[in-house]
Amino acid sequence: MKKLAALVLLLAAPFLAACQDDEEVGAKPPASPPLTKAQLIKQADAICRDGSKEFAATAAPVPRNPTRAQLRAYVEDVLIPEMDSQLAALRALEPPRADVPRIDQMLDEWQEAVEKIKADPLKEVVRMKVLTARGDRIATKYGFKVCNQS
Repeated sequence: MKKLAALVLLLAAPFLAACQDDEEVGAKPPASPPLTKAQLIKQADAICRDGSKEFAATAAPVPRNPTRAQLRAYVEDVLIPEMDSQLAALRALEPPRADVPRIDQMLDEWQEAVEKIKADPLKEVVRMKVLTARGDRIATKYGFKVCNQS
């Protein structure tokens, strides 16, 4: 169980980077112009980088040798909401119009991974790297340096 908890924390940290408590997640400013590709990469990677630090703080209270119930509670009460929060923050960014399909596909792949984890938290969370691989590949090809490291 200790190894499982460590694996969950290791795999989840970069993916869960964008928790933002002081802003309404998913709110887009009205009629904002699309970002350039470079701006999108910079802003998204900053969300992921900054959020990784905050996620580490939320992981600190997890016991060193959690029971299955403690691990399930952590995944359901902390990990999944953090993943949802990150996706909402990333979706709030306005990609270049020509890149919208690719960015949407990347985010949809990650959303599908989250949905699988929600359906069977203890089984699927250990497969997070596999579940997020397609989205990560899209992110890497696009040029992300931080948000592609689920």
